Amino acid sequence: MTNRVFKTLALLALTTLLFTQDTAAVSGGMDWLGLPLPARHGGMGGAVLTLSEGAAAHFANPAALTNMRQAKNELLLGHLFLREDRSFSLVSYARQTDDSGFIACSLSGFLVQGIEKRNALGEKEGTFNNVEMAVSFAHARALSYSLRSGITISHLHQKLGTNQANGYAMDLGLIYRPFLTYDLLLGANLKNAIANLYWDTGAKDRPSFTPCLGLSYSPLGWPVSVALDCVINRRWGELPLRAGIEGWVYEERIGLRLGWNDQLLTSGLSFKQDNRYRIDYCFNYHSSYLDDGHALDLSFFF
Repeated sequence: MTNRVFKTLALLALTTLLFTQDTAAVSGGMDWLGLPLPARHGGMGGAVLTLSEGAAAHFANPAALTNMRQAKNELLLGHLFLREDRSFSLVSYARQTDDSGFIACSLSGFLVQGIEKRNALGEKEGTFNNVEMAVSFAHARALSYSLRSGITISHLHQKLGTNQANGYAMDLGLIYRPFLTYDLLLGANLKNAIANLYWDTGAKDRPSFTPCLGLSYSPLGWPVSVALDCVINRRWGELPLRAGIEGWVYEERIGLRLGWNDQLLTSGLSFKQDNRYRIDYCFNYHSSYLDDGHALDLSFFF
């Protein structure tokens, strides 16, 4: 069993490297799909490939849905506060079923307002907006005590000025626990493994393929977790790293996070009230894609 799992992970990693070389040059559009969102993800620098859970899990790795332990149902509301012309919001629901594993669905959107429109002479001719949305459905289940898998399928929609595009995306994820006596987790996720966006002009974009490998370790008996993820995507540079640490204090009601996302410092804070609700906050410092940003999430468990 162990040999088969390692062969599977090695094959997934090799496929990732080869696929990245083939597709990096033609990737484009919907780049926010690869950002470390929601708030807990951002506070950890995006290093949540194996640690994410509940309604936020499929944004990082659909297999992480199997980490859901707070309750059988979770509703997540999130918003990322950015510059006046940009915003990101999401609504996500996850459920642990009795027979079918774990399921989740979400609606997320990214908006950029007031983009300048210029003619061939460079003269300003008004403004337009860019609206990008994704409706996602995810499923995950444990294949054994050590191995878990998941899949996310999304419908994509983008409106850029007067032009529109529709498309699809699929993510594939794995989480493997090699030792029964140590809380060490290994993970892999192929973000946008299959994805296309078709414009009404006849053009076609491919949302950025963002494969990722990661690991995390939580000392038994300690409410602390450390994680390291590696994003294998040449478009954003050579093997950018994501690292994060998370700890819980005051009877595990307050969570503290610190992260590093390829030259981007992040931090986060959480407050959890029993198994009823949790508030997550994140600050991203000087993101090259979004500038400084504050993320706030509210999760309900029932």
